[in-house]
Amino acid sequence: MTEWKSRYHLWKKQLHNFDEALTFLEEMGKDDALVEDSFYRELSFGTSGLRGIMGIGTNRMNTFVVAKATKGLSSYILSKRYSKGDKCKPKVIISYDNRNNSRKFANATALVLANEGIEALIFENMTAVPILSFAIRNLGCDFGVMITASHNNKIYNGYKVYNDRGYQILDNEAEDILGFIEKTDIFDENLMKINKIIRELDEEKVIGGSYHENITVLNDANEDKYIQCLSKEFNWLSGDLENIELSYSPLYGTGRRPITKLLEKEGIKKIHKVDLQWEENGDFPTCPDPNPEYEETYREAIKIMERFSADAAIVTDPDCDRIGLATGNRVFTGNQVATLLSWYIKEQLLLNDRKDEIKNYKVLRSIVSSPLIEKIVEAEGAGVEETLIGFKYMGEKLEELSLKGKKLFIAFEEGNGFLLSQLIRDKDGISTAFLLAKLVAYCKDINKSLDQILSEVYESYGYYLEKTVNYVFEGYEGSKLMDSFMDNLRNRKNDLIDIFKANSLFDYFEGTENFDDGKVKESKLQLPKSNILELRGEDWKLIIRKSGTEPKLKVYIICWDKVEYNLSQKSKGLLKKVNEMVEEYKDYEK
Repeated sequence: MTEWKSRYHLWKKQLHNFDEALTFLEEMGKDDALVEDSFYRELSFGTSGLRGIMGIGTNRMNTFVVAKATKGLSSYILSKRYSKGDKCKPKVIISYDNRNNSRKFANATALVLANEGIEALIFENMTAVPILSFAIRNLGCDFGVMITASHNNKIYNGYKVYNDRGYQILDNEAEDILGFIEKTDIFDENLMKINKIIRELDEEKVIGGSYHENITVLNDANEDKYIQCLSKEFNWLSGDLENIELSYSPLYGTGRRPITKLLEKEGIKKIHKVDLQWEENGDFPTCPDPNPEYEETYREAIKIMERFSADAAIVTDPDCDRIGLATGNRVFTGNQVATLLSWYIKEQLLLNDRKDEIKNYKVLRSIVSSPLIEKIVEAEGAGVEETLIGFKYMGEKLEELSLKGKKLFIAFEEGNGFLLSQLIRDKDGISTAFLLAKLVAYCKDINKSLDQILSEVYESYGYYLEKTVNYVFEGYEGSKLMDSFMDNLRNRKNDLIDIFKANSLFDYFEGTENFDDGKVKESKLQLPKSNILELRGEDWKLIIRKSGTEPKLKVYIICWDKVEYNLSQKSKGLLKKVNEMVEEYKDYEK
């Protein structure tokens, strides 16, 4: 019997007292492909914690998998705390978004932690990522857990783990926690009792002290404090919010409360709520993919913007760590939003006679994000540092910079993740919404559109085009195919350089750089190992990687030129070669 079938039959045996789960398993048994995909592996725990399709099985998000992961996390926390001789009770804070089962998974997390002797703080209401990051530091917590699948579609949910500095755990800590998870029996007697309690609990109810003395339910105090702190942090920026109106959609998620609180506190004239996407709903009925990277995500917000002749539309994803901006002329890409924000902050520093401070600022950007920002800020003396993809690396770097007395200019990823506040260590839709509103107001004050500003930036520093292409590889076979594809590319680096007429190829896993003359050198990039390949030309770069959170092969193309027309031709040429390579490989594998 195959391993996945053995796991399936074990689950049927162990869940004989869980009627709903057992019925689901019996129905699943009619579809071998579904059984295999649900049980071929254990849902991987990495630096983003857990993320997967909701359902029954070892490769699915469910209370059994969440309870096991939390028991492993608890064992790690206790071993770490007591190994240092610290007998104080550890403290973990839990937040969750609007997704289906998010409260259920949060409740399971709280009860397992509490049962292990850890103080579990759980928010009474669904709460945004930036509030969690702030509260970890504000309340002196050892760890944080966020139940969310961020911008994925409705079939997904996830479990993100944060350290005591408010950013997601890094590779070494994730590996240590995984070691404890692997030693945990998913059908441990105490875990099964907790699963029973959670499954009988009202879906809308947050578990509290009546279930365990180690559980404390939190109100909105941390959210209110964060809003007050943001107001003070950015009170020097100009742009009269009383002169603008915005359309805003939280995409059914956590941003609705803090963003409206903050903008109304700062005196915005009018926020036009996107009613269809305002109330909590994990099915995302008008927005199947709640991702600010996609233009279709803005459809309802743009309708409201146009109906009320508002100045701009803003959307935030369900956990409110990503944000997007649109006007009557366009939906701005993540790189374009970062460009506009960087221009605005630089402009404000110069206007306020703070030019001398700029050299003390740093820009953090991922390797797949636009290098245009470097030109905007380096002319005034600010530094720029690159990180791997994933805001956790920026959180770590920001903590280092803070200890050195450096300030954050902007941290950003092309996937619509931004941070400009010094208060937290993760991407933040709340503070960014405030700054985007100030940007829109300032441009209105000086009688310029955002398009005009962007054009002026391009004219000053050159034209840039950034494009992200996703190739979907579903299920077990898809995952194997992506791994094989990346291995295949890595084994023929010189061929790739010839095919793309590149100057060099960076291998982020091996830490090497291959050149077009056949030479190979150790890479100068001092970054952690990662399964990423990057081709570079004179005026372009192309990055290929396997996503760590979605069943996708992701390709990033960045081109630059003094002539705007040339960009699309370069991009199309590079993309054509990538498409041919992927399709040929798929056909070959078949």
